[in-house]
Amino acid sequence: GLPEEALTVQVLKCVHQEMIFPAVSQLRTSIYTVKPYKDIKGEWRVLIEVRSDKIVVTHKKWEQAHSDDPLTYFKFRWCAALSFDRRMRGMISATTSVLDFRFGGATTEEQKRGVTALLKPG
Repeated sequence: GLPEEALTVQVLKCVHQEMIFPAVSQLRTSIYTVKPYKDIKGEWRVLIEVRSDKIVVTHKKWEQAHSDDPLTYFKFRWCAALSFDRRMRGMISATTSVLDFRFGGATTEEQKRGVTALLKPG
């Protein structure tokens, strides 16, 4: 097998969900406590970019309202991006952001306002 310090091994470690636990925890604290949500099965994507100066591992995931009530339905996609130096020796940055959100046809205006204020502040 490949040695633990091999670049490929280091990059593949970043694909594991444990690497983005701080991002998931941040989302749980800031969003879930106000508007509970759950996983949308099969909607987790990981992009690995090997650039000349750095390596970026980006996790993108869709979540949806925890309740099955169509009046409160919403879904949103978030992103956790981890940037490392080209040799994977040190992390340059880690960011978490909401990329997109959508509502169902029956979602109430009140729910839309609340979710929009939460996911797109300012």
